[in-house]
Amino acid sequence: MPYGAGGDFDLTTRVWADAVEKELGVPVVVINKPGDGGIVGTAFVANSRKDGYTLINAGLGNMLVSSNFSKAPYQFDSFTPVVKMTSVPLAIVVAKDSPYKTFDDFIAGAKTQRVTLGTWGASSSGAILAGIIADQAGYKTKYVHANSGSTSIVPVVGGHTD
Repeated sequence: MPYGAGGDFDLTTRVWADAVEKELGVPVVVINKPGDGGIVGTAFVANSRKDGYTLINAGLGNMLVSSNFSKAPYQFDSFTPVVKMTSVPLAIVVAKDSPYKTFDDFIAGAKTQRVTLGTWGASSSGAILAGIIADQAGYKTKYVHANSGSTSIVPVVGGHTD
């Protein structure tokens, strides 16, 4: 599992692991190895013995973005896709007491003051999407990268990132 505990990938993986364990009658262990937008855990799986016992819940960031646009120690073709488990949409969120109440409010604020943006890694799909939005809207942002999606929410709720 290339992401931290408590996020959408982790929860989805644990539901899947429970179902597979019941079907096969053997233990299925979920191991979280977060870091660098999923690169750490993905590299672990890429370098594991090719025996069919080590699987990954792969996402856009760690499989396509990282393997093509960073110095990830693996390529997309290092893996064999087995099944599509979910589709997970991305969202831009702010704290409840944020001055930004709409997307347009956020963009307007970002153009007049530098906003801080929390993501789950520099090469994550969230960071890539945020960069595209900033480029198209014409503002600069300061990124605060966390180890996982679940830990990227904490600074937002605490008012440390916009």
